[in-house]
Amino acid sequence: MSLYDQELEQARQVLARSGEDPEAFGFAMDYLPPDDTDGGGMFTQEYEVVVTAPSGRSQRYVGAIGRDWVAVFARHLGEGAFR
Repeated sequence: MSLYDQELEQARQVLARSGEDPEAFGFAMDYLPPDDTDGGGMFTQEYEVVVTAPSGRSQRYVGAIGRDWVAVFARHLGEGAFR
């Protein structure tokens, strides 16, 4: 299971715990171009996640190793960003 798949499951659990229907939210993931400017030619694959609520409101997040887009999503959900 990929990192994104694991995070997607976590995001759906966040929705369920908050009383939302996880199936009503859309999640779209797209890989971002690599950034190998760290000097060693190594890079972390980043991806953009767009979450769309039944209301039509959406938010964009960036995921990668060491980035916790699910925590930011949970905070936004709690703050009412998807209403």
